[in-house]
Amino acid sequence: MIKNSEVFDEVTDQAMKRENRNDFYAGFIGKLQWAMRNAERNNRESISLDEITELAEEMEAKTKK
Repeated sequence: MIKNSEVFDEVTDQAMKRENRNDFYAGFIGKLQWAMRNAERNNRESISLDEITELAEEMEAKTKK
């Protein structure tokens, strides 16, 4: 059985290869991959939109400094 994060990892890894010059994007995708793996460890199938939004805002704030 393929887990959600395995498919997600493949898609995001391909996206990061295309966008490897964009540090914000790569950092955000890395955080999102971590969150999805963490969710699987906690026996949840997905993470909430609020968590994704929070991660995006956190990464955007870091890049504005």
